[in-house]
Amino acid sequence: MPRISGVLLATLLFCTSQTLFRSPGPIDTAVVDGGAIYVSFFGSRVIQRVVDGTASPYFTMDAVRSGWTVADGTIVLREIPTELLLVAPDGSRRTIAEPLTIRGFRAHEGFVYWLVDDGRLRRAPIAGGAAETIATAVSDPYFVVGQGRVVFAGGNGIYWLPLAGGAPRLLFPRADAAIDWVTPDGVLVSTRTPFDPNVSSAQVLRVPWSGGPVESVYEITVHGYAPEVSAGAVQAGETTYVFLTQTGHFFWTWSTLYSLRGGVMRARLGAPNAPMRLLAVDEEAVTVGHWIDAGGMRRIERICATPPRSHAAGR
Repeated sequence: MPRISGVLLATLLFCTSQTLFRSPGPIDTAVVDGGAIYVSFFGSRVIQRVVDGTASPYFTMDAVRSGWTVADGTIVLREIPTELLLVAPDGSRRTIAEPLTIRGFRAHEGFVYWLVDDGRLRRAPIAGGAAETIATAVSDPYFVVGQGRVVFAGGNGIYWLPLAGGAPRLLFPRADAAIDWVTPDGVLVSTRTPFDPNVSSAQVLRVPWSGGPVESVYEITVHGYAPEVSAGAVQAGETTYVFLTQTGHFFWTWSTLYSLRGGVMRARLGAPNAPMRLLAVDEEAVTVGHWIDAGGMRRIERICATPPRSHAAGR
């Protein structure tokens, strides 16, 4: 039986962090779909597809738009306030029109979802088919999840609503909570204290579908002159990724990405004046759009949950 070299074995078994795309100018919107990266630059109407680190034109919008996404190769964008345009990989176009303003559109598991101004949540198959109303009294931001639920933030806290029908149910009664991520077991939410010239705190909490007990995933308190700290998290399998942004003296800002697995928290990426935007996540790595020296999002990076390890060469 042929032997496998230590280098090849490490490549097969262990994740490698890498820069997937480096842009000469600031990126306005970036989407990861099916392993492919799509980007548009500030002031440009062109959506580009990145292959092997090189971007090439994929679709030209009628006007500069930042609100677009890609699902199964189909571009979804809002060209006018009451219409969604879907452009299939073969270039064919389909328009979804509403009498009211469309907002908060998402793509999820073969459907495109959107809200209209009266609070109805609507959806239509991305591959084609009739639109339908699946929930009412929904506000943005919202998450559609595989357990037949939609989760959204209301005036008094976090609510969930069964898509099969029924009234919204209050899950977490804190008006200051923001929805970060939804898992099969519950919802990750984040909170932060109001501005205080001497101290700032932030928390990430895991709220089960039963409503309790609530678990603290991460918390931080900083002291100083006009400090400000915020945290958010996403989860894939047994790995939780925490995004932390800390500002001191109004202008000094530091962003850090942590991974939390098996009770061990590791700093995986950090930089000054460099916020990060989540693009894709799995148990082994997270893909982020990374700001560079306050010059806009210019790098797309895949960051492994754990650092590389040393291995003896195969013999």
